[in-house]
Amino acid sequence: MTHTVVFITCLTLVLSATHCLERQDCERHYQLKQFGAYTYCYRMHVIDKSDTIKIIDESHCRKTSRFSTISSISLRNKEEYEFVKMLYRSFHQLVRPIPLLIGLTYKNGRFHWFDRSPFNYTDFLGIGYKSHFSLYKKGDCRRIFLHSRIIHGDRKYYTFDVDCNAQFQQYFVLCRYQLPPPPSKDFYRIIS
Repeated sequence: MTHTVVFITCLTLVLSATHCLERQDCERHYQLKQFGAYTYCYRMHVIDKSDTIKIIDESHCRKTSRFSTISSISLRNKEEYEFVKMLYRSFHQLVRPIPLLIGLTYKNGRFHWFDRSPFNYTDFLGIGYKSHFSLYKKGDCRRIFLHSRIIHGDRKYYTFDVDCNAQFQQYFVLCRYQLPPPPSKDFYRIIS
């Protein structure tokens, strides 16, 4: 290779590295939020058609974004739960009180998030959720909603579950996708 070709190749790598290291943004109408080293984009949607809720939130999220990793919201820790409550509260005030369908399904005695993240944060379900769900038989499918109401001036959040084949007239869906991390600067180090 000639020195000119090597120089142009190296210059191209440096310029592309600079471009790749820039902060990425969410798609239009999505809200950016960082949790630790991970950056996510969130968008609330109102579903106002009567359809079964089995997978409607997941399919709706996939139709509204070019990111293949988009999914209906999962609640993985207290910080994310508080952020989701804040988003829900801001949309909840704009329209009549409607519930938020989260990406959680209970089937065959197990909880499953649509995004396949582990089910290890349960504080949002409330006290006694294990005994409640133990009443369902094998094969029963339940979807989980988050709802909020103001009681004596305080806003309370609670969850409720319905059969996967139930139909709702109106509810929120919160879609989320993770932005890919930028490559490390060391990845583009030019060796001379």
